[in-house]
Amino acid sequence: MPELVAPIRAWFSRLRRWVEIRDKCLAYQRELFREGGARVDTSSSSPEFLHAGVQTVIQPDGDILVRLGDGPIDGALLDRHLQNVRQWFQSLQESVTDAVSLARGTIGIVAAVLLAASVRLSFEAFVRDVRTGLMFSIISTAIWLLLVAVGRRFVMRKLGLLT
Repeated sequence: MPELVAPIRAWFSRLRRWVEIRDKCLAYQRELFREGGARVDTSSSSPEFLHAGVQTVIQPDGDILVRLGDGPIDGALLDRHLQNVRQWFQSLQESVTDAVSLARGTIGIVAAVLLAASVRLSFEAFVRDVRTGLMFSIISTAIWLLLVAVGRRFVMRKLGLLT
């Protein structure tokens, strides 16, 4: 039984990672598709620029709107705001990249297991009857190709990356 502990832990760790990435992607989706789009706000901490502020609204269609507050704007505030917007986009990019790589890895593992099983079953079918073995090989290969082609889209849709 101890030899099963490591694979089970690895599986649960991978599942936990899936849930974390899915939750991040869904949070970005909710943020982008709420009324107006995603917002990045930066306020001035300086007393002389008390009513100054910058807001960037990122819309899902690609539009980016920048709104300036009522008061005067200093250069440090703009630099800080640009850094906040840059961090928001970097975090979004990291979440999407993680989701894509995890989806590719998972689909690859499932496809490899199915391919190995189908090769084994095809060989056993060939031993009994050549026609049955050939038919089983063709069907199992078609199923494997379908999994690779459709599986990625399905996983990406489940993660909220495709609508």
